[in-house]
Amino acid sequence: MLASRRPDPVDVVLALLATGLAVADHTGPLAGYAVAGVTAAPLVLRLHAPVGTALVVAGATAAYGLLGYGDLPCGGIGLLVGVFTVASLRPPRTAATLFPVAVAGLVAGSPHAVVWPDLVDGVLALFGAWVLGAGTRYRGPERVSRARAARDLRDVLAHHLSVISVQAGLAQYTVDRDPATARSAVEAVGDCGRQALAELRGLLDVLCDTAGAEPDRAPQPGLGELADLVDRTRAAGLSVAVAVTGQVRPLPPGLDLCAYRMVQETLAGALETARTGAARVGLHYGRRTLTVVVTDTGTARRAYPAPSTRERARLYGGVLTAGPAEEGGCTVVLRLPMGGR
Repeated sequence: MLASRRPDPVDVVLALLATGLAVADHTGPLAGYAVAGVTAAPLVLRLHAPVGTALVVAGATAAYGLLGYGDLPCGGIGLLVGVFTVASLRPPRTAATLFPVAVAGLVAGSPHAVVWPDLVDGVLALFGAWVLGAGTRYRGPERVSRARAARDLRDVLAHHLSVISVQAGLAQYTVDRDPATARSAVEAVGDCGRQALAELRGLLDVLCDTAGAEPDRAPQPGLGELADLVDRTRAAGLSVAVAVTGQVRPLPPGLDLCAYRMVQETLAGALETARTGAARVGLHYGRRTLTVVVTDTGTARRAYPAPSTRERARLYGGVLTAGPAEEGGCTVVLRLPMGGR
């Protein structure tokens, strides 16, 4: 799924405001209004073409001064935003290469009568924008990683605590009447607890940044662990049938985790519904798409949309839908693009 090429609404507003201020700041010849506008208007495309946008803005800034139109329109804000954008979205080498070009545009665009302290202030402002953008680039992936880990933490807790709660209740109900069943339920609680601890340990390593040491991260689960997930769910009292069609093949880690979490969250939701008696899990490996279908075949009318999985699905170009099943109950469908083979 290709990303939309339409400008971001925030960038549209930013470009309109900056262009309006730049044009309003011009008091010279009529042609200067157009040049002043070009020092800010390209910002509307800064996310799609950051380097090109910065180069056009730098060129317009230089032209404005070289043509003798006076002080930089709106203090050269377009150039500052352009440098910041490149530094935050492109590799450090690209940003470092662009920086002297931006400085050259600033110097060329400054009136000859400008005093050196003002020019130095302008260069320092550009440098500050560059440093700020670079900091955003390095910290952005860290924030995204932490957000994903936090969502995974919630998903793991929701699933395992649902299983533990059901099994604990079963053990309490049968401890006197059927000791064998109670013992089996207690064993299931122990197995589920150990699995939860193993997954939580890896997630907490991501969330807790301690002493700069490299954490010992266990591999994230995927569809290879689907059989264990289904066994735990069955032990908790929900009958689960699994069907796999198509040419089974390895998935990229992100897609694999996304598909696994969808099944995990949906089965956990089914466990929480007392009227639910069974579920079906279907995996279809198509030429270009992996389709995961989880159907609750009981009498429950509530679908389990797994909001965090919606976010993961969108991240990988997929789609998650949920709604009533034709035969009753509810169905959750996840479609993820895998690329052709």
